[in-house]
Amino acid sequence: MRQMMKVINEECPTITRIYNIGKSSQGLKMYAMEISDNPGEHETGEPEFRYTAGLHGNEALGRELLLLLMQFLCKEYKDENPRVRRLVEGVRIHLVPSLNPDAYELAYQM
Repeated sequence: MRQMMKVINEECPTITRIYNIGKSSQGLKMYAMEISDNPGEHETGEPEFRYTAGLHGNEALGRELLLLLMQFLCKEYKDENPRVRRLVEGVRIHLVPSLNPDAYELAYQM
């Protein structure tokens, strides 16, 4: 997950930012990706939303879908898709693919 987020950030550094939202109860870092025309900057009046996934450790599908959404938004923005450009330029998007990394690690081991 972290590697894929890093690759997406490297492919689209002008519209993405990876940041840490804290640590889990077992000390694992929880990451989010911001997608915006001005990542890292709060723009007054610009709407923001956050999608979170991975609330339960064995819900791998939500995690994968958010990673694919990151990838899709990056690619389509670079390809100048007008709908995606309008979305990225008009909304500050936060995507958290794993809100419960402890349970995911446990489910993965099982």
